[in-house]
Amino acid sequence: MPNFCKIIVVGNVTRDPEIRNTGRSDVCNCGLAYNDPMEKDKDKKTTFYGLTIWGKSAVAFEDMVHKGDCILVEGKFSMNKWQGKDGIDKEQPHITVATWSFMGQKQHNSDAGNQQSHDQGLALDSSAPY
Repeated sequence: MPNFCKIIVVGNVTRDPEIRNTGRSDVCNCGLAYNDPMEKDKDKKTTFYGLTIWGKSAVAFEDMVHKGDCILVEGKFSMNKWQGKDGIDKEQPHITVATWSFMGQKQHNSDAGNQQSHDQGLALDSSAPY
């Protein structure tokens, strides 16, 4: 039986997306914060996800998404593990994004006269490495 790993998360972007070119494709990285609505206010726990978006979707993501925007992402879940400079093992949940869409966003000065909707999901293009 084949394995299947998919995650859907709605949260707030924690930093402006950063894009770079690998030589084969564009790749965009940023973070997403998720607050569990089932937790009581005093016990609220925030989960921070790393996000990676590939190809044409990466370019669109970097152009349209800003720190603080509420977005929905869907993709492949993994756990990144590394050892910090202090020698302590660390880990962060990570999502390689296949599709994303806005769930609502803050008004940005550069978008003041441009109220068009970006609620369509952008599918991962064929230049992604998986």
